[in-house]
Amino acid sequence: MARPLPEHPRNEVVVGVDGSSGADAAMEFAFAEASLRGAGLYAVHAWNPVSGGQPQGLVGEPDAHRQLLEAAIADFRDRRPAVKLVPRLVRGHPVDVLLRASAEAGLLVVGSRGRGPVSAFLGSVSHALVQYAKGPLVVIAVADKT
Repeated sequence: MARPLPEHPRNEVVVGVDGSSGADAAMEFAFAEASLRGAGLYAVHAWNPVSGGQPQGLVGEPDAHRQLLEAAIADFRDRRPAVKLVPRLVRGHPVDVLLRASAEAGLLVVGSRGRGPVSAFLGSVSHALVQYAKGPLVVIAVADKT
């Protein structure tokens, strides 16, 4: 599905980070794309203290989420120091947070583990983004090994 660019897209790539193998694959792609575009890269991790869907043991603990985000980007930051990387920890449901980010970004990149009942390839967050993202979106699907 081709999407139009946002009205005033920023020269930035936004990548969703949740500590999964799908997010790692998305991070790899997003770093490469940001490098090719000469764009900034915003690594976004959303957390909500009252909702499900959070990694085990992280519900309602912003410090734990901050550590997850930093751990997820550390290796990539070291391997690609030329890319301006900005980590963002945002309170909210991942779908809402990433939809807002998609409204102005030049590209949104997310991973998918395909764990949801909606499709064999898309999880619930990636499925919602495919339906409602406001600009260009890349979903990197990886096999779920659990």
